[in-house]
Amino acid sequence: MVAEFSIAVDGWKRDQKPLWLNLKIWGRIADVAANYVRKGSMIAVSGQLENETWADRVSGEERSKIVLNVKDLTLLDSKKDSGASGFGGSVADRVDDLDDDLPF
Repeated sequence: MVAEFSIAVDGWKRDQKPLWLNLKIWGRIADVAANYVRKGSMIAVSGQLENETWADRVSGEERSKIVLNVKDLTLLDSKKDSGASGFGGSVADRVDDLDDDLPF
């Protein structure tokens, strides 16, 4: 299973706009992300940055984007904040090294 989505990373200053970061998550960690991460959820991620390139279908021009291949995901919302999911605030929030067959 693969999950792909973007997250907003807050800037260091109050008036700074957030940085949008593309994530690619594999295996069981992707399954957890699909089931428990919603718009507005607070998460912590770590992994390896990769520059993905492809040819635009219409123009044929080369395009690229930076993607974070996620190795670790931590759900930071408390149970109260997570609403109907009922997931958060416990040791089960920590999703580390669940999948040894990651492609990176």
